[in-house]
Amino acid sequence: MRRLPQEHPTPGLDRAGLVDFLATQPDVIAAYLFGSLVNGRARPDSDIDLAILLAASPPREEEEPDLDQVMAEFEREMALIEALEAFVEGRRLDVVFLQRAPLLLRFQVLATGRLLYENPDRVAERVEFEVRTFKFYFDQQPLREFAERILHQDIREGRFGERQRHYYQPPETSG
Repeated sequence: MRRLPQEHPTPGLDRAGLVDFLATQPDVIAAYLFGSLVNGRARPDSDIDLAILLAASPPREEEEPDLDQVMAEFEREMALIEALEAFVEGRRLDVVFLQRAPLLLRFQVLATGRLLYENPDRVAERVEFEVRTFKFYFDQQPLREFAERILHQDIREGRFGERQRHYYQPPETSG
């Protein structure tokens, strides 16, 4: 994971204040900047894409989610977003919580983003999350390639969007 250099321009973002704030949040494992601000394609109206990795909730014994726990996690995320907005001026802030993000987004953040902050007491958790994400992404690569081939085939054959697919049709017999 590449770290964001201190001299990297991040217009509209109080980086020092943000990092200082994140350091006061014990459940924040890491924060990453990603998107146009780090890939060199930022425009004056570009938003600030920030990915936050929070500590995992303790596993639940029962299969049904505990509504109180789900609501507490949601309220924590909303409070964190509200606090983070204080460090942004003149731009929209787009926050992604990595522990709940889809695999492809997690991969993109980790592969192309820059580490802005990491909790020094939780480095092992960050590394474990990154390794798990990369492993799962590459394990799923053949499945994604297969699905893409089928999608392209359906488009070429004019079957894109059909509710039922028939990949095998036996040859017609004359009777």
